Amino acid sequence: HRTGIDIFVSLPQAERPIPFVAYQLQAWAVALTVGVTAPFLVARELLPGMITRGFGRIVHVVSDAAEGNDPERVGTAAAEAGLLALTRVAARACFGRGVTVNALVAAHGSEPGSVARAVRATCCDGSRTGCVERIAPGRAVLN
Repeated sequence: HRTGIDIFVSLPQAERPIPFVAYQLQAWAVALTVGVTAPFLVARELLPGMITRGFGRIVHVVSDAAEGNDPERVGTAAAEAGLLALTRVAARACFGRGVTVNALVAAHGSEPGSVARAVRATCCDGSRTGCVERIAPGRAVLN
């Protein structure tokens, strides 16, 4: 296990828009491998060292595709929803050990302020999700 890494930030993205009915199994496999399996493998490698040291931060940045509203982002929707669930499970496994696991969900939209209103963070113990409003672009505080 890697023992010297304190912070890991993932931003998985693996597909271009493809209509649901045209979505191929290979594209599905790539989206899940990049979007869920890879972050899981890295976190599984890093967490033992972080827990041993009593400090670590894992942050997964995902888009609003996790909500499943875009029929042309099939794999991304499934992968990011899976990554949010993985984040909650890992956060609970690390609770009280000085390690936090968070997910930031950033939405894109055309209405003013939509990104700031849609940035959400899953708290370190995985028990609650809160909306961060009126934040300056590029600024968020993770515990």
